[in-house]
Amino acid sequence: IMSSSMWFFLWIHILLLFQSPSYYTRAFSPHPPLVNHAQRTAYNGDSKPSSIPSRTSTILFSISIGGRGAGRGTGRGRGRGRGRGRGRGRGRGRGIKLNKFGHDYNKIGGPTNESICKLPEDGIHALIRERIQCRRTRDFEQADKIKEKLKQNGVHMDDNLNEWSADGTMAGRGPDMRSCQTVEEATQMAYEHLDVMTPRDMSAFWTITSRFLPNSHGRMDIMHHDQQSQLTNKQNALFSRTMDRIDVFKPRYLAQTALAFAKIVKYADGRRKRHNNEGGPHDIFIEQKEIIFQSIANAASPRLSQFDGQGLSNLAYAYALAEFVPSSDDDDESTLFDHLAEKTIPLLDTFSPQGISNIVWAFAKAQKTHPPFFEKVADHIVALEHLGSFEPQHLSITVWAFAKAKVSRPDLFEKVADAIITEDMFDSFKPQGLSNILWAFATADVSQPPFFEEVADIMLASDNLHRFKPQTLSNILWAFAKAGVSQPPLFDKVADAILGSANRDNFKPQYLSNIVWAFAKADVSHISLFKEVAALIVTLRHLDAFDPQSLSNIVWAFATAEVSEPLLFETVADHICALDDLREFTPQGLSNIAWAYATSKESHPRLFGKIATAAIEKQHLFDSQSIANLLWAHANAGELDPTFFSSMTPAVESNILHCNHQNLSNIAWAYAVSNVDSGALFHDHLINACLEKHDEFTIEGLCQLYQWHLWQEELTSNGGLPATLLEKCYDAFVSTVPCHSTLQDDVFSQLSSIGLMPKEEFQTPRGYRLDALVQVNGKNIGVEVEGPYHFSGRNPNGSTILKNRQVSNLEGIPVVSVPYWEWDELGNDSIKKQEYLRSLLGMNLL
Repeated sequence: IMSSSMWFFLWIHILLLFQSPSYYTRAFSPHPPLVNHAQRTAYNGDSKPSSIPSRTSTILFSISIGGRGAGRGTGRGRGRGRGRGRGRGRGRGRGIKLNKFGHDYNKIGGPTNESICKLPEDGIHALIRERIQCRRTRDFEQADKIKEKLKQNGVHMDDNLNEWSADGTMAGRGPDMRSCQTVEEATQMAYEHLDVMTPRDMSAFWTITSRFLPNSHGRMDIMHHDQQSQLTNKQNALFSRTMDRIDVFKPRYLAQTALAFAKIVKYADGRRKRHNNEGGPHDIFIEQKEIIFQSIANAASPRLSQFDGQGLSNLAYAYALAEFVPSSDDDDESTLFDHLAEKTIPLLDTFSPQGISNIVWAFAKAQKTHPPFFEKVADHIVALEHLGSFEPQHLSITVWAFAKAKVSRPDLFEKVADAIITEDMFDSFKPQGLSNILWAFATADVSQPPFFEEVADIMLASDNLHRFKPQTLSNILWAFAKAGVSQPPLFDKVADAILGSANRDNFKPQYLSNIVWAFAKADVSHISLFKEVAALIVTLRHLDAFDPQSLSNIVWAFATAEVSEPLLFETVADHICALDDLREFTPQGLSNIAWAYATSKESHPRLFGKIATAAIEKQHLFDSQSIANLLWAHANAGELDPTFFSSMTPAVESNILHCNHQNLSNIAWAYAVSNVDSGALFHDHLINACLEKHDEFTIEGLCQLYQWHLWQEELTSNGGLPATLLEKCYDAFVSTVPCHSTLQDDVFSQLSSIGLMPKEEFQTPRGYRLDALVQVNGKNIGVEVEGPYHFSGRNPNGSTILKNRQVSNLEGIPVVSVPYWEWDELGNDSIKKQEYLRSLLGMNLL
């Protein structure tokens, strides 16, 4: 049963059918397939709705079939009508914005060519207005006649883009490159139409070229030299034509062309690297990159207000991809990115999610942090009711950009995390997108344990970890460790996947570095993984591919995880020592390397000497943590170059007020070991700083301060700890429980066999404990039985040096050492052991 309104529309269509049979052909023609920018050239110049249905016919068609359904109206409203028929109409329509001439067509190109165009400009505008009115009243025959009249008088019209030109450049039809399958075909077709190529055609050609190139390098690599030269010549001609006319490109084409050029630059640069700087057909883009992109910027900057959101996003993305930031003509030293930010902020509501993610990525990639811009973008996203329109890639890129730009917006990160969890987007994330978003949260120091736990659960349930790329796995582990989210099962599963991979050789240095760093930072032990990483590194012919941070992270990780790999440490040390200088190493990197070798008790004097030289040159760049660790490492390793310790005193003095309790005790202890007097630094600044933090020191820190106080006694200085703090430090020093060993028992037994009665664990008046005290010819001698803990390699470490020196200087007791390896070499021969002890104690001379 049809409603009265449906009968009404049916009678109207019947009447129209009799009056104008062509009406149905026009109104109900199917929509053409969606085409890309280059393909749209096929529809140029055709005003008939059979090619592109008019907005009126589309809406009428939707009403007729959908009953009461209605598409979007001709205004900018976003209402959505529901039909009772077969669905709901969703015709997209934008309100017509008329220019000052009473129509919505824009003139492009140069001035009117009077030798071609026979009409005055006001006459052209009048005909365009008349033609538009004919189309609105569905008098398409008259509209076509007007268009033909304009064409015969040298006026070309493009109904797709609402443009007209009378300068002769659009008189011919541009190339239809839809059939082209290769760069060569597209270049040949464009070259044949060189004289009639419009800005839109040129933009389309370069866009197609940039899309074809990544899949064509294999074919181009085997291309004959003559063929390659011909291709180069043709593309150079097209390039020259483009650059000659770049000033008249509309904003849309400027942005598209810039983006295409950026992609071509990336391709050409990659090709050069693959072929050892061998020339190629697109080298002109590398050689003239700055000129190209500065010219585009000069053309775009005065017209940025005419760019829409997509254009601004594409333009920014292009310059970031090309790694070029053009200067501005302004006197305030602003750049194109500053102007892009200014124009983007008011238009954020018009940006698509992809446009938002691309433009913030561009700013972060170009290292153009613009806080007001990032803040406004964050405000815009946070204010959205939901993020359902954002795809996973958009979300990961957006938070990556904020983290990269070091712009803190926890509310934005929280909204993104909530959206991913509540919308259950995890299954839609590709592994790289997941790793990027985790990296962003960890880098931005935004705590989201529930989000990380969800990711961990998904990965633990997955059977495809072996398909994850090395970079993805390393970034995920790094993010969990950096964020402080403990997930040992996940770490173990990833480690097993890495060990089970047949392509372990594909792990780049940075990936290896991140992986072992993450395990060490997260305090997850996996000896097999560390052994495998060490084996991969030591088998390399050289370590040139490892940057300073990777080298630093690797040795730090092995030292922190307490995995002994002497060959690895030797390989890394030899590589660093072979470098001309250490200018590329940061203060933290130098400090971490020294700390790792000292902690692992790996002796390498040349390495410590080179680090010391570099540190003296960079001492003004050290912070309190780095300088404390560096000094402690040199002292602990027994590398006591007086020049190094005295040269670092100014850096210590400038950082002393910023030191925490551990830094203070490490610095004091290091100078006590070195025995390099630093004067007033320790008499005033250190003591005052220690008094402020006296309740924060650990037992180890208090012991270090006590040894520093004893050093002041050695120096007979007037300094030293105040009585209250000294008592606290002494109590901590004597409270340590000695560790007994079978090695000590054996030595003590042999001392007794030669007639000496050793006093075991003898405590001196100042609190030091000696393994044994014996009397030889009426003189007290301390005996220290020293295992591996007392050495760095085969050299006494800082603790051993300081103890033996202070006991001798302050207690008047000379100390002899029984190194573990010398005792082990004597085996089970008691006679040799007794002879060894007699010689050590000077008894053979009696």
